[in-house]
Amino acid sequence: METVVNQLIQVQHGDEKFGHLPNRVNQLERIRYNQKTITNPHVVEEFDKASYSLFSEILKSLDSLEAGQTWKSELNLAHHQLTRYRELYNALAIQYNQFVDQHKKVLKELDDSASLQRKPVFKQSVVQ
Repeated sequence: METVVNQLIQVQHGDEKFGHLPNRVNQLERIRYNQKTITNPHVVEEFDKASYSLFSEILKSLDSLEAGQTWKSELNLAHHQLTRYRELYNALAIQYNQFVDQHKKVLKELDDSASLQRKPVFKQSVVQ
């Protein structure tokens, strides 16, 4: 999203109505979930709402630009991929957790210093 925001500002030659968008992108970076907060649905939901709000605002801004349709297609694809990436992450994390649970003793014997902590999974879906 940051790339599209920067391109949008460049194309609009610093139009003031887009000047706040980099701050919104920075806000997303600050509230982004991590491995510790991924299981907290409130943290994920807050990020999703802020992300979707920015996404919607950018899409509306692109309506007036010639190149806007291309950027809109890219943004829509990225937004829809987020759901798919979360599903894939969850599937992999669940498989990893099952493997660790089943083989923890052997894995510890092979490498006593190995961190065999379970991976967190998303409990909240993407805002649509």
